Amino acid sequence: IQTPRDRLFSALRCEEPDRPPHFELEFQIVREAFGLDYPGNDEWRGTASEREAAFAQTAEICRQILASYHWDALPVIAGSHEYDFYPFLRNELGDEVPLAGMIWQSTLSLEIVDDWMEFAVDLVENPAKLHERAQRLMAYSLERAQLLVDAGCELIIVPSDIAFNQGP
Repeated sequence: IQTPRDRLFSALRCEEPDRPPHFELEFQIVREAFGLDYPGNDEWRGTASEREAAFAQTAEICRQILASYHWDALPVIAGSHEYDFYPFLRNELGDEVPLAGMIWQSTLSLEIVDDWMEFAVDLVENPAKLHERAQRLMAYSLERAQLLVDAGCELIIVPSDIAFNQGP
């Protein structure tokens, strides 16, 4: 039986794992599953001791998610102190499960285009404008990816709101 780390990275190397690896981008039924709540923004932005408590509470939720649902990676959503949370979480959970980070709004996709008519016109009449915007998005994404890796992130996820949840 492989560890979550071995399973995930075997699959990413196109090798056959002992079972397909899986994880979710976000776990939204914490209260129903464990009787707990994620800390709110006030706790993440609070004093050092409030942040430490938010870190510990979130780490406990992560521990329970991993134990209950057997995820093979753990996407980290940690509010305004995300880069500080990676080392804390690694220390709490050990090395068995890769920690993942997300870079939202990194491509010209549903959640970033506000005016679809203008976008369609620019594709034909002003592609340089779109190319410049894509270059800025790429520069931001590469900078964020480096910050995530430096903090201890091992897997970068580039999600897109394909369900158009942020739409009108």
